[in-house]
Amino acid sequence: MLDASIDFSALEKIRETISAHPRVVKIKDLRARSAGSVIFLTAEVILRCPGFKDAHAITEELERAIKEAVPQIERVTIHYEPEEREYLLVVAPLEDLKGTLSDHFGGAPYLAFLKIERERGGILEKSIAVNPYRHEEKGRGMKLAKLLVDKGVHLVFSRENIKDKGPAYLLDSAGIQYRQVTCSTLEELLEGFSPNPGENRGMGQ
Repeated sequence: MLDASIDFSALEKIRETISAHPRVVKIKDLRARSAGSVIFLTAEVILRCPGFKDAHAITEELERAIKEAVPQIERVTIHYEPEEREYLLVVAPLEDLKGTLSDHFGGAPYLAFLKIERERGGILEKSIAVNPYRHEEKGRGMKLAKLLVDKGVHLVFSRENIKDKGPAYLLDSAGIQYRQVTCSTLEELLEGFSPNPGENRGMGQ
């Protein structure tokens, strides 16, 4: 017979461990019961992932991380759902407020944030923000990539090729797609944009 639920601090540690994974969008439910010194955990999470294989790997990573954080856990069961997207949050680094795309990623003066309808590709919201890391001497790209992960961005377009650099690896680890573009303005980018990344036209690799 199972005893009462585990103490609050242990449960919060588990919650923090799950939330820290870059592919976890939301924790829907978290239940843990203890039998003596042994804990049984069940979690329901929403994941940002393209398919079953990736989701399975993510749940295994979560299981290892949870057991490392709370060693007395005996069994972890994780149920997952894919993220449902009614829109895509797209970002493009800008050189100016007129919509000129920047040749730089981390050093771009501005960032265009576009909320785009997934089904039809219409722009639901558009805003331009100052890049808070534009004047940093080191680590601008990584800091910006971390910011985009925290904001829940789905897709990043940039003229600078960061494919084999740290920022791209960080974006990829969070399930954020990156595309290098050859167009010069935000207007040109949007003319060739499709909600399906594989159908974006004239945008480079």
